[in-house]
Amino acid sequence: MENIKDMAVYNSRMSAGMEDKLFFLPFLKKSTLLIDYGCADGTLAKYIKDIYPDAVIYGYDIDENMLELAKQKLGNNNVYLSHSRVFEILKLIKDNAFNIYPYTQEYQTHDEILNLSSVIHEVYSYGSKEDIEEFWKNVFGIGFDKIAIRNMCFATDREYPFQFESFQEFEEKFMRGIVANNLEKLWKDYRKIYSGNISYQIITHFLMKYHYIENWDRESKENYFPLSVDELKRVIPDCYDIVYENSYLLPYIKEYVKNEFDIELDCFTHIKIILKKRE
Repeated sequence: MENIKDMAVYNSRMSAGMEDKLFFLPFLKKSTLLIDYGCADGTLAKYIKDIYPDAVIYGYDIDENMLELAKQKLGNNNVYLSHSRVFEILKLIKDNAFNIYPYTQEYQTHDEILNLSSVIHEVYSYGSKEDIEEFWKNVFGIGFDKIAIRNMCFATDREYPFQFESFQEFEEKFMRGIVANNLEKLWKDYRKIYSGNISYQIITHFLMKYHYIENWDRESKENYFPLSVDELKRVIPDCYDIVYENSYLLPYIKEYVKNEFDIELDCFTHIKIILKKRE
């Protein structure tokens, strides 16, 4: 995994659109156990603590530097942070082995939610086949009441945006934008990694990356679209029901692509899902 060269820029962009990342809030109660898998610098967890001060939060991130930032931001009040043994610790938390909930009526009815925000594509980008299988086995095997998934996922029933009459016209417009925005080198680097036939997905994938020049070595190698919507749903076991689902295109992506390429994307780039464990 490539190191994050510019931590400030990375975290600033990760914290953007926080309202969208907090889509699971309506599904929570006041007495909440939030497992923030891939907590980064703790920005999302801090929002939760500000809204629900009594919430218990467990944040996991593989990057110890991120966790140091999270510790400064969150303090120690019902906050647990770790960079290792993640699922072993999550199982202990699920079983309340740490006695994190007082024995009161309020906390006997607490909510548990595992939040997977923008981490699935990283597991697929950096993990082996065995790592990916182990990840899903643990995600669903621990038995959390609810699981919130927010990740990038390409979906469309078109081969090119509606404003064009052919894929060739779309590709030519895109390539003119590459030249006009001085992106020839980035596009060349990108195509060395993603060398398949050029497609609506390949182009959209690049359009979601090219602003991340400060951490380009890392971002260029990450596959934002490792799973289709159907493939993602197939990993969900029968013991969980989908109680909320939304595929969408982030407005700011649509806006800057229109402004800088004069292309109106009409695909979906993200998906949000809430899963609830069956009684």
